[in-house]
Amino acid sequence: IQILILITRLERNSSSIFSKSPPHNSPSYLAYKAYKILMDLGCPEHGDVEDTVRFIMREMMSGFLIFDQKGLKLTPKEALVIKDHSINFVRNLLIYLKDSAFNGVYTLIQHIIVRIPDKADLRTKGVQVVIELLDVFPHSLYSKTVVWVMSVCHSEQAKYRITGLEIVTKLLYGNERTPSSPLRPFTPSKRTSNKRNGSADDEGEEEEEENNILTQQPDFSTTKYLLGTIFSRFRDTSSTVKAKALAIVANLISSNNRNMKHEMESIFVTPYLHADNIENSNVYEKNFFDFVHFLKNLKKETNPNVDPLPGAKAIIDLLEIFVEDEKVFVRKSALQVLANIFLMNEKWMSKKLLQVMVDNCRDMSVSVRKLLVQCLTDLLIHYPSHAELPKYWVMGVLPLLADQEIKSQEKVLEALQTT
Repeated sequence: IQILILITRLERNSSSIFSKSPPHNSPSYLAYKAYKILMDLGCPEHGDVEDTVRFIMREMMSGFLIFDQKGLKLTPKEALVIKDHSINFVRNLLIYLKDSAFNGVYTLIQHIIVRIPDKADLRTKGVQVVIELLDVFPHSLYSKTVVWVMSVCHSEQAKYRITGLEIVTKLLYGNERTPSSPLRPFTPSKRTSNKRNGSADDEGEEEEEENNILTQQPDFSTTKYLLGTIFSRFRDTSSTVKAKALAIVANLISSNNRNMKHEMESIFVTPYLHADNIENSNVYEKNFFDFVHFLKNLKKETNPNVDPLPGAKAIIDLLEIFVEDEKVFVRKSALQVLANIFLMNEKWMSKKLLQVMVDNCRDMSVSVRKLLVQCLTDLLIHYPSHAELPKYWVMGVLPLLADQEIKSQEKVLEALQTT
């Protein structure tokens, strides 16, 4: 297996060897045949299939670690080609070995995630590899992996929690997966297809049977649970993780993504449409979901319809605390979340919370002061007929014309021009 994996690395220039057979007199053909032999090793006559897959995945690991290529002397393009080949091979393996390959591939993605470095640029590359790999997973394996990623978001080490949050965020911006979500198409050779799965009718029956089974099992990889995982990190002990979660939610609230819009409105808008006073709503007092307890008792959980999203009051209460946090990034992100909530639903724009924003216009950090100038100006433009808002804008923004920082002064002048 080690030698075959090394042979697959001969192709470093083209990502298309899985879609068409390369010329026979080229190194690419050797790589292509090596992948074919690795696939054939998955037959039961070569030994335990699950063990074989685990061995293959272990040796292929380096092909996915494009964020850690020390000593391999690969150009960025070559590393990407090898990564693409590796993902294509895993997709192929999952289609033809089905659940026999699940454990090996599941272990592979776990190892990739824990090896992602604690550096922003490298973490971004690593997270993208994970997302591309998840994209070729059948729903049952995808769901199992996503729940494990949720547990990573509650890991003891902050670097793993941040990695988990970035993966969850990427998943939220994608299309929600269901048991019937199709995999990307892949056309194998006739020999491999007949050997593994029989006829196309048999394959269709197997997929239908798998989907029927899956519909009877709880699925906790939904948008609500992913979003609830991010909200749960609002109460993280690490300021870095807390600020990360706040910044993610601020972006999600203002996102045009249809799923995100629906979920955020279910928290901050829909329950209060017909309420004169938002405090009279039944979900107003809804607290944070206990994800730690949920993950510890996952095998006992049978109801995926439980809403893991917190009520708006619980979120607002935390934001009021965070705007006074000692860490600049926590304060800044919390204020951005608050402003985005106001833009989503005017009913949250109480005198108390507007005063909170005005008070923070005197923050020690120039970046916070600049942010609030922008936020208050955006609110003024968005709600031109609001009776109280101009007063708070004048109280918060205009004094910054005399700010000791030129950047703050410039931001106020810019705001004056737009209003």
